[in-house]
Amino acid sequence: MRPRALPNPGWLPSAAYPDAYPSAGRYAQVLGRATAEVDTVRVTVDGNTRTVPVINGTFAAGLALTGTNVVSVLLVRAISRTGETISEWDGPPRRCAVDPAGTVVVGRGNEDPASCVRARPWK
Repeated sequence: MRPRALPNPGWLPSAAYPDAYPSAGRYAQVLGRATAEVDTVRVTVDGNTRTVPVINGTFAAGLALTGTNVVSVLLVRAISRTGETISEWDGPPRRCAVDPAGTVVVGRGNEDPASCVRARPWK
């Protein structure tokens, strides 16, 4: 039996996290969630960067792809109201995260909690 994925909607593994980044033709759309302290999100896909506002804890950025029809390099940077970087996400989409009690709340559910990042509450 395969372990059940734990995409807990109340927790994020980073202050801004890309939930999905589908591509169609030469464009990609990065859709995600951000914590309350994030004002804008700077998304970079294959060298192209766009800064977008966080609205109701979510963000969406459309970017052109360079050379291929697949997102090969993705960086999501959470920016505060004062312009400071809160966090950067460039990890694998399934990186695990634990809540303050040490329980895996993002991931597959079978990860060693010691190998996970600290989860951040969302909403």
